[in-house]
Amino acid sequence: QNPPAAVNTVAPTVTDSTTAGAFVPGDTVTAGNGTWTGDTATYSYQWYSCSDVPSGDPSQDENCYAVSGATGSSYVLTNADLGNTMVVAVTDQGQNGQPTTAWSTPSSAVALPSVSLPALASGPLNLTATGATTTINATWQAPSTDGGSAITGYVVSVRNTSGVIVGSCYTTTLSCVVANLTPGQTYSVSVAAVNAVGTGDSSNTVAVSLVKPLPTTASTIAYFANAKSALNAADKANLVRLAQAIKADGLKHVTVAGYASAPGKSSDNSVLGIQRAKAVAAFLKAELAKLGVHGVVITTKSLGASHFVGKNPNDAQNRRATAVATK
Repeated sequence: QNPPAAVNTVAPTVTDSTTAGAFVPGDTVTAGNGTWTGDTATYSYQWYSCSDVPSGDPSQDENCYAVSGATGSSYVLTNADLGNTMVVAVTDQGQNGQPTTAWSTPSSAVALPSVSLPALASGPLNLTATGATTTINATWQAPSTDGGSAITGYVVSVRNTSGVIVGSCYTTTLSCVVANLTPGQTYSVSVAAVNAVGTGDSSNTVAVSLVKPLPTTASTIAYFANAKSALNAADKANLVRLAQAIKADGLKHVTVAGYASAPGKSSDNSVLGIQRAKAVAAFLKAELAKLGVHGVVITTKSLGASHFVGKNPNDAQNRRATAVATK
């Protein structure tokens, strides 16, 4: 009985043993011998690079060429193979000594590896912000993704009610203080991460209203008729407004000074000065009581015959009382 010829029953294969599922220059591809009968299990190989997808013998396909020197069971892809499919021809001499060649199914096209370019970072998380008189302190957490490029810093932006950026700060940490803002104003605050690509998406926006500081003083002046200590309507209206300011601003101390410098005894001027001061104090105390304000300390004093002596006794400075309220 004559020895059998080699018969290929399952075609050879080509696999990339470096990058699974891809054929990339620099990768090693390996031939699978397939399944044979009547073979000697001693195989020879030839690799082909094809600009199409051959359906048969690659040696007969004008779009394929035998890669010089590629006669082993493996082959390292080169840039010359870019865009081509790879086919390996596997030959066995057969037990009858007659060579039989089978061809693999063409591989996927050889291509450069896909490169993921970095992108902008996503928005930082959980921004919170608190305001003082002229500053806003913002804190946040890092974004869920840096876009494939390391975050190098953060930019906090503060916008007014028109959407115009009026303040900002840059930091490499997770908090930042924006200064030199206007007391009593409301602002919107956001933060964005910075990487090599640029400034990324903004975080959630937080509205912050800055504290408007209360005045620490309030004052008014009452003017009297010459040698008199009775309040006129204008003086009373001014004292009503002073009482309202004391309540609104939480002021606790009032100093009332009465002035008088008419010719005559200095003691008379002192008496007139204190009368004027007490008239102001009494009216102011009554107005505060109407407003439900209690506990304000009102001190009176006379500056009669000690100020503006050289001026005419009828001069406004010599017939007045000043009231100054403080914290």
